Formats: sequence, C-alpha cells, structure tokens
Amino acid sequence: MTVVGQNGTGAKDFYQLRYSAEAAALQDRIFAEVDPGYFGQGSWTSTADYDRLFDGLEVGPEHVVLDIASGGGAPALRLAERRRCRVVGIDRSADAVATATRRAAERGLSERVTFKTADATARLPFDDGHFDAVISVDGIIHLPNRPSVLAEWARVVKRGGRLAFTDQIVTQPIMNWELTIRSPDFPFLITTPGYNEAQLALAGFHLKRREDLTETIAGLARRHWQARERHREALIALEGRERYDQLTAYRRMAETLAVERRLSHVAFWAVRG
Repeated sequence: MTVVGQNGTGAKDFYQLRYSAEAAALQDRIFAEVDPGYFGQGSWTSTADYDRLFDGLEVGPEHVVLDIASGGGAPALRLAERRRCRVVGIDRSADAVATATRRAAERGLSERVTFKTADATARLPFDDGHFDAVISVDGIIHLPNRPSVLAEWARVVKRGGRLAFTDQIVTQPIMNWELTIRSPDFPFLITTPGYNEAQLALAGFHLKRREDLTETIAGLARRHWQARERHREALIALEGRERYDQLTAYRRMAETLAVERRLSHVAFWAVRG
C-alpha cells in the first residue's frame, strides 16, 4: 500500500526507499520475520487476514476487482491467484506501479492483473459500475474526505457488488504526540466507532460484516520493531540513524495503542445497494 493524496515529502521518501532495488531484499527478510506467511505485502494486515478479506468479496473468474492503493502489487496478485478473478490496481506512486507491473509479468499474470497511476482522492478514471468489487487494505485511513471517497467507490462498483476495506478507529483517548509518532509522515484520518457504518449507508452500501483485527496488528507491530532491532546496523546504513529511530518508534507506538485497545484495526465487508 502506498499513501495517496498527501503533500509532505516524508512519505515520498519512505516509498522511494521501500521500492528501491537496494532495499527490497532487506525489507523482504524483515517482513518475512514479522509474518511467516508473508507474500510481499507492506501493510499492517496479516496474510491470514488478507485471505479472509479476499474470500469475503465472493468473486471468481467472471469478476473484475479494483484494488485501491495497490502498492507494489503483491496483494492484487495474490487476490487474482486465490480467487481466479481479474484485478486492476491503482496507486499514486509511479515507482509502486512500475514494481507491481514487473511482478505481474514475472508471474505470468499480466493479462489478468494490471496497474495504473491514479489519485484515489480524486474522481477515479473508470466508468460507472465498471467493477464487480472494490478492495482497499489499510489505505482509506490516509484519504481525507471519507464521504466523497466512499461515494466514488460506490460509483465505480456495480449494484450488488462487494466492498472490503480495513480502517483504524480511535476507541480510547490518545494524546496528540502519540498520534504523531504513530503516523510520522502521512495524513491520518481519525474516525470513531460507528462513523464508517454511517458513511457506508450514505454512500449506498449495506454493511454485511465487520471484524476486529486489533490483536493481529499488535502482534505484527511488536514483531516488526523487534525485527528492525535485529537488523539495526543494516537498516541504519540504508535509512540513516534518524529515520531508523523514527520508523522503529512508529512500530512500537502501534503496538502500544493496539495492546491498550486505544486504536483499533477493523475490517468491513459491504454490498452496493
């Protein structure tokens, strides 16, 4: 997943590093230590939870799915392989789209999985009702106008089409400095319990199911900062000391807020009315 619709330079630097050839092998080793089922995803969602999100879309070979904030493409490719559907991924980062397109070609999936550069905060470059389903894993939290975002997702999905996404929701008080550490570079829309349900209804979606994934994110965050400490010297050489400290603190704070149930990670499945 690549952050979309933000104006700072930090996130740009973060994702240029994430998709650079020099960083890829080290990042993959670290992520594999975090989640034994790691398949190339760069989000806070485990492989097992990804697969549940995919299966909840109930799509098959006759369907086309839009993956919003598709990043380096690994989730879109896994979705296509798992559900035998076609997938279109969009991301604001040209580096991410180039990486995703290369991965699709390497795996012989270019005819079923394609990627394009697009801004998910703007009108999407697709006709009304073009897709059978829409998915966005750990992306919507960075999109500033939730009502217009969900309305646009409703526009491009067919009636009766499926939607799956994850979000992080404030469920207990959090200090502003804690949120600064938790999201060091990126826009971060803070929502409260019931907000997504209300906005889904206004956009024309019927909520089918929600699932709390907070325990999973706590474990992922803990294992991630521990893995970063094990690879400390290599990461400092790549990121620099200041950046290393910032990104490690970010993961420590993610664990704290999840363990204390102050910032919850929730999956939603809905159907377009």
